[in-house]
Amino acid sequence: MTATQVQLKESTQEYIAGLVEDSYYDEDIYVFINEHGEDTFVKYYEDFVRIGESVSYDAVDAFVAEFGFDNLDYFDDAYSGEWSDFESFAENFFNEIYGHLVPKEIESYIDYDSFAKDLAWDYLINNNYVFCRTF
Repeated sequence: MTATQVQLKESTQEYIAGLVEDSYYDEDIYVFINEHGEDTFVKYYEDFVRIGESVSYDAVDAFVAEFGFDNLDYFDDAYSGEWSDFESFAENFFNEIYGHLVPKEIESYIDYDSFAKDLAWDYLINNNYVFCRTF
């Protein structure tokens, strides 16, 4: 898609030109604008790309699907990693926080499924990415 296929404000066109000069890809820019709109592009595109490049675009897409672009500033606070399932996240979380307190003799009695259910009040998983809801 090219700039001539989309009617954009002059200020947005100038912003795009500056981004392209700074090595942003114009095709990606126009895909973003078509999916999310011009106003969202102007407000959030640079943060979206920064997070996408440093973590992953799938992760930032999952975050936006749950919390919206308005909360993109909180991504770093909310992001808790990529996990195969929520139970794996809960087990790792438990072991990092409490593992040193649990004697080896009783480790097999820990109910990670129940712990995961408790964590679900404050955390969620979307497309294998876990986010804290209480950022």
